[in-house]
Amino acid sequence: MTLLKQRQRPACPHCDTVTQIRKHGKARSGLPRYMCLGCRGTFQGRYIYPGLSNGWE
Repeated sequence: MTLLKQRQRPACPHCDTVTQIRKHGKARSGLPRYMCLGCRGTFQGRYIYPGLSNGWE
């Protein structure tokens, strides 16, 4: 019997939780958006443009 790998969930950049993340549609670029149910913040798992990543806000 083999164990299945768990799907990697992105951590919320606002509150650092991993357990309360759900999908929240897609961005214009086609990348998935996520919503944290703990802090109600939305984010993308990966950004195409470096100006939109963490630290550049």
